Amino acid sequence: MKKVSVIAILAALCVLVSSCSMFDDLLNSTKGEFAEPEKVYAELDSLISKPDQSSKMGKVSFVAYIASEPFEETFDGEDKTYMYQDAYIARNDKVFALDVTDISDRPDEDSFVTITGTFTGSIYWTEDNERVQVMNFHADKIEAFTVSDAEPNTSNKFSLKSGTSQGEFEFVGAHYSEDSFRDVVVVYFKFKNTGEASNTKFNNVNSLLGAADFWYDNIEDSLSGSSFDPDELDSGALAASDMQAYTYPGKTQLYYKVFQLKEGISHPVLGITVYNDEFALVNDIQIDIAENLAAMQG
Repeated sequence: MKKVSVIAILAALCVLVSSCSMFDDLLNSTKGEFAEPEKVYAELDSLISKPDQSSKMGKVSFVAYIASEPFEETFDGEDKTYMYQDAYIARNDKVFALDVTDISDRPDEDSFVTITGTFTGSIYWTEDNERVQVMNFHADKIEAFTVSDAEPNTSNKFSLKSGTSQGEFEFVGAHYSEDSFRDVVVVYFKFKNTGEASNTKFNNVNSLLGAADFWYDNIEDSLSGSSFDPDELDSGALAASDMQAYTYPGKTQLYYKVFQLKEGISHPVLGITVYNDEFALVNDIQIDIAENLAAMQG
């Protein structure tokens, strides 16, 4: 994404100052809950999506993509000039603000790096009369990172994990259909819940699938989900988006997910790709799209 043209920074929440008690708490919480990389990335994902949250994540290391050259920022009430770069993690397409003020050898735009540092709150500014708020992360150390080029798994199944939710997905078919507004493609898959038992029995399938990208013909067009049921649907399948369609740990159920299609585009293949938290392509699946439900069921 292109960098936002920052016109006026209105405030910085918990900028790096020794008097900030939250910052002291963060530095003292580098072990325990966030010792595992999965929990680090899950927390970063949450903070990037909702940057007004607080966290006790502490000093952590993670892989990120650098999306801009360094640029200067100043904050109201401070004389100091900070240096920032736009950055992303693999599991979230929203930018976060990487504070590289203390980094002498700053990374190039369009590069992958390992960042070691501390979450320091959020910053926001006004753009087109609207508030834009992003996570603020202070870098103590940045090292170049090489993304793995190992061949991805092309079988029609993969495992996904996010926080305490995890499961195995096996894709069983897809077919064209229509909803009330447009042409759609319906994708079916078996989901096995491999997570732990929870008192909160809400369906996490759709949330987990957020880590996968669905493509039309795997190249041409990224697909967006549809909230409307299609005209044709396997009655034995549960809606991935239905929060009440819960699968108990150790159990497997059939689900479906509906994607909207752009008018005038027709391809016979649906592509599904999954990247890990280090930006490596680990799953690359292609599924034939049947003309209708009957054709898919054979």
